[in-house]
Amino acid sequence: MRMGNKKIADNRGSTLILVIIFASFIMLLAVVVLSLTVTNRQMKSIDYKAKENFYQAEIALDEIRAGLEEYVAEALEGAYKKVLEQFLSSTEEERRDILKDTFLDNLEISLSLLPGYYNIGLLEDALRDITGFSLSSDDNRLIRNEDSLTLKNIRIAYEDADGYLTTVSTDILIHTPLYSFAAAYTSPAYAGYTLIADRQLKLDSTGLANGAKVYGSIYAGDSGISITNSKLDISQADHIVTRGDIDVRHNSTLTINDRPSIWVKNIWVNSDTTEEFEINIDGKCYVADDLTIDGNNSKVKIQGEYYGYSYGSYGEGEADPPLTAGASSAILINGKRSGLEFSNMDALLLGGRAFLSPDYDGDSKGVYTGESISVKDMQVAYLVPEDFIWSGSNPVTHEEYLAKPAGVDEVDYSRSSLFPINLEDYVDGFLNLHYIIHGEQYKYYYLKFKSEAKANEYMQKYYEVFRTGSDHVINIDNHVAKNADGIVLDNSITNIFLTAGNLMTYTAGGADLISNTVDDGPSLNAMRQLAIQLSGRYDSMKKNLQPISANPAYDEHSVFNSIIDMDKLDLAPYKSTYFVDLDGVPSYVHIINNPASIFYTSELADMERQGIIIARGSICVDKDYKGLILVAEDLKLMPSVNVYASRDIVDGILGKGISDINRYFRDFSDISIPSPGEANAGISIEDMIEFINWKKND
Repeated sequence: MRMGNKKIADNRGSTLILVIIFASFIMLLAVVVLSLTVTNRQMKSIDYKAKENFYQAEIALDEIRAGLEEYVAEALEGAYKKVLEQFLSSTEEERRDILKDTFLDNLEISLSLLPGYYNIGLLEDALRDITGFSLSSDDNRLIRNEDSLTLKNIRIAYEDADGYLTTVSTDILIHTPLYSFAAAYTSPAYAGYTLIADRQLKLDSTGLANGAKVYGSIYAGDSGISITNSKLDISQADHIVTRGDIDVRHNSTLTINDRPSIWVKNIWVNSDTTEEFEINIDGKCYVADDLTIDGNNSKVKIQGEYYGYSYGSYGEGEADPPLTAGASSAILINGKRSGLEFSNMDALLLGGRAFLSPDYDGDSKGVYTGESISVKDMQVAYLVPEDFIWSGSNPVTHEEYLAKPAGVDEVDYSRSSLFPINLEDYVDGFLNLHYIIHGEQYKYYYLKFKSEAKANEYMQKYYEVFRTGSDHVINIDNHVAKNADGIVLDNSITNIFLTAGNLMTYTAGGADLISNTVDDGPSLNAMRQLAIQLSGRYDSMKKNLQPISANPAYDEHSVFNSIIDMDKLDLAPYKSTYFVDLDGVPSYVHIINNPASIFYTSELADMERQGIIIARGSICVDKDYKGLILVAEDLKLMPSVNVYASRDIVDGILGKGISDINRYFRDFSDISIPSPGEANAGISIEDMIEFINWKKND
């Protein structure tokens, strides 16, 4: 049989080629995706570093402005004195010209290196306390115009350890002041205050229905602002200042409106009311130490800005000297069913961390944690696990400790344990806290961290491992819930967000941990510079009632003694009253020489409760008052009273130049001021300095 010659097709070779092409395409696509991912991470890192550097440059500008404010204030003071020397022989227009020309002359002399050139060294001096900056000028001309001085071509450069460089170039324009000499008078800082108590401002038993209201700035001394069984509302204030604490206790509430600056050592709340919040602040809080929520059902709401700026130290290695709770700003929630809400925030700085402290001094030291916002029941996270303790328990009684066998280590981290975190990565020892419970003394063992950074890392690891609880440790949600109904930090922070420790938050969905944003780099430098700046401004607020002052206080320990001449007050009778006609508005000045006793505003006639009260002792405000009350001891507010600041009244009275009144005020006792005309509203030195032609990385 004959077979045909037929060719059979075979496509197996072409299939292999297609497979190779497809695999190559997949590999190429993976390389592209990986490259894009790496590039994206690099771009984000660069953007983060650039933002950090830019923020550092802005701090330098703030410091330069603050340094220039001192020269501007000094030049303005000299010009003002020259106007007073020629006051009676000059017209209003001539007085303004004298002020303007003398101010520019004085400032030009202060700032000049050579005629027409400013001394850049003066600007460098303003940056002497901060590091990483260089200041230069290609052409440091000082240009004088009819109404201003301009410092040209200032260039600030900041380079961090990673080589990221940010530059800011600007001119600085210094305006002459707009001032009316209808009365030759400079409004003092205290004219904008309504209550100044050199020792304490207190409310006791005003009740929530009949609380007191203050409209204007207030100051209290070392004993702070104390509110007990009372309600206090503060509005229309520029500043709320105390050398001590704000303390809200026992069925009390405090409400602060209108975004004032609040300068305080600590804020405490231990109050249980039917109100939504026991402390409700819309303002800029500058807290040297802690915000502590001690009371059950106590709730705090803060809007605006919050700066807890004391930080002690930060970085690798144990702090030397050791960290202390008083030098470490944090937020502590110790009460049950308490709450904290940060909302509509522009800035949040927490420079420190929570501390665990003993019931009594003994030989115990405080233990720092890895949290800047913490709740009391989370302290168990820092207990040494029982497996590592010789007794197999934590705590131990004093009797058990005395029975410990000789030669046995109290804590040994090399012991076998089911604890799932390698503690030797984070700790290098232990610390003891002694507590007395029902008369029995107990010794607790706590972790001693290698550094603050390691404390942060440990808490982050702890939260990761035990987020939902374990047989070996607590359930985080349950323990946070024992203290807090809510710890809320919304996403509105658009400016500063610096925290040295982690932040514990809590909502209905459970607990959450926000990792610290400060590390040993640009963010640490930013926090350090802010702390220096804010600490200095708090010092000025305590002494001068304003954040920057050209002149030191007469008595740095007493605002009252810096304002009032105590020698003259001591010679006054028990009560002197002076009537002052302010263009048809009757006002009164009351001099009360009452050391160690209380004067009541109800002792004054209705029309007499407008003006100024100066008291050597204490004042009880039991009737409404408008104007300024200054006391050397305590101020007490009674139910339903309203107190109003009035700069117009205070300036009007002092601007009259009545010697019988002004002799009590140190700044005005030797100045004779003509009575015709109106008092001036004052000058803002900060507004006289302006950055123009501003450029970044030019």
